[in-house]
Amino acid sequence: MAEKQKESSVLFIDDEEDILNVMKRLFKDEITHIHVANNANSALEILRENDIDVVVLDYKMPEKDGLTLLKEMKAIKERINFIMITAFGDKELVQNALREEIIDVIDKPFNINYVKKTVHNAIQKAHYQLLVKGIVDIFLANYAHLDFNDFSKLNFEEREKTIQTVIEIAKHRITNSNKDKE
Repeated sequence: MAEKQKESSVLFIDDEEDILNVMKRLFKDEITHIHVANNANSALEILRENDIDVVVLDYKMPEKDGLTLLKEMKAIKERINFIMITAFGDKELVQNALREEIIDVIDKPFNINYVKKTVHNAIQKAHYQLLVKGIVDIFLANYAHLDFNDFSKLNFEEREKTIQTVIEIAKHRITNSNKDKE
């Protein structure tokens, strides 16, 4: 039996119940919270009600395609890692998926070991992103008197400038603190 990853939550979305059952069995001993949805509306409801780290979704579903659903999900919660599984993989789909920052596009039929490795990597990435966000939150609150939501509204150049300023302030305070101890 594999070891459960630290507090992980994954949402599997596919209109084929067999695929969802395979995913549940495959990850039951490794993922803390497994959620499944067989349609877009259920997936959106689960996303609104839960803290999801990773979404593994099928591209071709009856109501809407996976990329459309992904965009709707990102509008609800920005910081989620996505993996797409499809039987209809082509160059254009992969390019569009990469533009949406999907971690991977996996073709059906899929290699179970590859799916497991990809999901585990996505969970690790989610945990790392959360850690980095926490560090940024601390620095912003203590050195820029700014919360992360305000910071997120800044454009790229403003964010970069703010981070550089915060780093300089932190270096200065740490240096002065060390001098005071001497």
